[in-house]
Amino acid sequence: MNIGIIRSNPYKETASNKRIAYELERLGHSIAAIAIKNTLISLGEGESSLLHKTSSGLIPVEIDSAIIRLGSGSEMGRAVVAQFVAMDVPVTNEPEAIYIAGDKLLSGIRMAEYGIPTPRTIAPVDIGNKKIQRDVIDLIQEDPTQPIISKTRRGSCGNGVTILESRRSAISHMESKSDPSLVQRMITPSNIDTRVFIIDNRIVASMQRQGDEKEFRANLSKKGSGKKYVLTDAQAELALKTAQASGLGIVGVDIMTDSEAGDFVIEYNSNPGLGIEKITGINVAKKIAKYAVKIAQQEDEE
Repeated sequence: MNIGIIRSNPYKETASNKRIAYELERLGHSIAAIAIKNTLISLGEGESSLLHKTSSGLIPVEIDSAIIRLGSGSEMGRAVVAQFVAMDVPVTNEPEAIYIAGDKLLSGIRMAEYGIPTPRTIAPVDIGNKKIQRDVIDLIQEDPTQPIISKTRRGSCGNGVTILESRRSAISHMESKSDPSLVQRMITPSNIDTRVFIIDNRIVASMQRQGDEKEFRANLSKKGSGKKYVLTDAQAELALKTAQASGLGIVGVDIMTDSEAGDFVIEYNSNPGLGIEKITGINVAKKIAKYAVKIAQQEDEE
């Protein structure tokens, strides 16, 4: 089979994508590495197609399934994924699910629909409105001595997340914001979380991440450390429920455990990295490759 790996950057291939390509080749399949910046969507006369710029010129994209390795913030990327769906090409993640996953407010609403516990979060329509800033803080901050968290609606790898140490700093921060942001109750300890990697509604790997002493975020990209972690039954159930709510075939679910209130899902990610492989020793790339082959075979059978 010819399996597409869909990425953003035509000039730089990530280590995760190289791992997936390697495992596909080991399984005996060919790979179409498709960078969305080198694609064209052709529309007209009741038809549509996807063209890819190569050294030989523009060629139609013809693949059996597509592994989507795109950041959720790429509007053109989602359009390309939508075009694959229109062409009846099976995709690992659907465009609408990718869009919701990339928006912390929309994904929070989705999780609330499914009864999934998340930290108390307030999303003011106009965070710069001085008339409601104190109301926002009062709704979040049960103890005025405790910090709170501000998050941009879009952002990954811990980017766009700010810790606000006091009520005064929180108000000052909100006054300076013009983009849509969320204000969230801080989970303690704040620099430890659990990443659960799920493919086709099955947990394939999990790890615990911890930030260093000076960092309140646990992301590996922020120089955090990781270790193999065995989920509790409650955490496994929570992660699977989140995956089902997300509608994503491949998803990373992040769980934090509050010292008093228990487990909360912080967010879920439609393009989780494969750093978890080195920490757990689990061949996640092979499982992704097999999933892409599985959905292609299911399409053939239909």
